[in-house]
Amino acid sequence: MHDITEHLHFDFSSHLSYNTIGISPISSLNKKLNFMARYDALTALLNRRVFMEDLQYRIREKEPFGLIMFDMDNFKRINDVYGHNEGDAVLKEMAARAGALVDDIFEVYRLAGDEFVAIVQSGQAEVIDSYAMKILDTFKIPYQIAGGEQYLASSIGIAMYPKDGKNSTEVIAAADHAMYEVKKNGKNSRAFYDAGMEKEP
Repeated sequence: MHDITEHLHFDFSSHLSYNTIGISPISSLNKKLNFMARYDALTALLNRRVFMEDLQYRIREKEPFGLIMFDMDNFKRINDVYGHNEGDAVLKEMAARAGALVDDIFEVYRLAGDEFVAIVQSGQAEVIDSYAMKILDTFKIPYQIAGGEQYLASSIGIAMYPKDGKNSTEVIAAADHAMYEVKKNGKNSRAFYDAGMEKEP
């Protein structure tokens, strides 16, 4: 799947002039623009645009997959109490932990704010669930916030294609419903989508 390691420490300024291996300013600028088009500026994860492209490709090819949607529980409180700089630092750490899980069948993307999503190239619920558990496990390590340690948590919703939706809109909505079902029931867990979730008050 996509390899983000070469971009995690990308220094834009150092690539805007000639360098020791003779890359022209135009070539370097093209590389910067390509990065900006595909990767999230804060976290260096693949962005929403690439997520939609990958999602729609898999649906066109009718390839079964799992969609994992997750965010950080009570993230707004971090911004409110400690400020946006600390909040951004937490998001970058959260992204780095999730990004470390990327392999041949798992890819993670940042949607916006503290909302992230992952595609698992498998039609097997147990395989998809194993990655959801790995995401939860990353929160067992405390985060450094304002000079202290805090344990944070995540709510995770899971949808499967084609079982839970026939197009991108339906699959995303199913994962979103599942994630908010977790939030409604205490947070810090994961749940697979079930059609009955939409019928509950």
